[in-house]
Amino acid sequence: MDIDKLIKKKTKGYYFRIDIGKDPTTGKRRQQSFGPFKTKTEAKKELIKIRTQVMQGTYFKPSVKEFESFINEWFDTVYCQNKSETTIETRRYIIDSQLIPYFGKMPLKDINTRLIDKFFAELQENGRKPRKTDECEEKEDKKKDLSQSYLHIIFGLLNQAFNKAVAWELIRVNPMENAQKIVVKNNKSKRNRAWTKEEVNIFLEAASKKGLVTPFLVDVVTGVRRGELLGLKWEDIDFKNKTITINGTLYRRKGEGLKYKQKTKTESSDNRVIPIPDTVVELLKKEKALQDEMKKKFGNSYNSENFIFINDKGEPIDPDYLTRKFREIVKTLNVKQINLHGLRHTAATLLMKLGVHAKIVSDMLGHSRIQVTLDFYSHSDEEMIRQSTNELEQHIFS
Repeated sequence: MDIDKLIKKKTKGYYFRIDIGKDPTTGKRRQQSFGPFKTKTEAKKELIKIRTQVMQGTYFKPSVKEFESFINEWFDTVYCQNKSETTIETRRYIIDSQLIPYFGKMPLKDINTRLIDKFFAELQENGRKPRKTDECEEKEDKKKDLSQSYLHIIFGLLNQAFNKAVAWELIRVNPMENAQKIVVKNNKSKRNRAWTKEEVNIFLEAASKKGLVTPFLVDVVTGVRRGELLGLKWEDIDFKNKTITINGTLYRRKGEGLKYKQKTKTESSDNRVIPIPDTVVELLKKEKALQDEMKKKFGNSYNSENFIFINDKGEPIDPDYLTRKFREIVKTLNVKQINLHGLRHTAATLLMKLGVHAKIVSDMLGHSRIQVTLDFYSHSDEEMIRQSTNELEQHIFS
């Protein structure tokens, strides 16, 4: 067909409509209109280019789908599969507080590498506002810097999403591929969030006075996650063999309250068995005896789900409550100001310093791969380096 006959002049300029190939699902031919173009020559040049691409099989029609619509669909149908509730909640917060406000109604096809770089530059410069909580209102003038680790999470989330957009044939190229990478420096922050054995003892003594030593002691000697700790039930304890088994996790779902999930964060986390020392065994036995007495007094409705760590009403301890109590105690002490998750880092760090093999530490923590453990905790401190140089000196001069 004569190319000139395909080009039509309308009020706003020149247009053309041509076949762009077959629909991969239905097999039917697809047609698309292009324009307006200012001149017929401009329209003709574009028509020839697109027809050539169609003939060569390289033509691609980018989607006009908006970012917000896409990211919500991807998050609900793809990302949330096999993720812990805590991970889902934190990533949802990132999407709602950082990504949608910035990219929102932009068509996916208009989001390029330059825009991605600009987004992260602004994040690093402007930081973020703290979340509002039930206890205190957010102060409008307070800005919190974003850590490189947090930026790395945002980068990874966007990268996963755009990879899927490519797979769904919504865009041709992932704009994250050539974006400026977020570099996280060798997990130094992980080290700074771990206590020495002296600090552990100072904290446990203070927690004992508050009547909260048992959950914190179990946490620091096993390195379990907060949800795994509070999700422990009495059937998970083997007093004879002195072990606990991680069978589930306790979490709070927004608007629904506390939930127990029979599945933990990774396959490596599921049903892992962790030995516990005699001190922990004895504390747990005392707690079991106390709860048995309370059950006799109040009936089977008291702690009906058989959780180990409960409040005065016989209900499981809220994860946020335990975090809050931990923070309150730590603030009163002359120790490194870590968060509750720091007890997990502490357990791993102390085990590695004692020379425990990384594979054992990895299995104990429930990491999906041993490399995760090595990346986080295989570091040297001044004490370890000094010991090594002393041993080398003795070897050389003995």
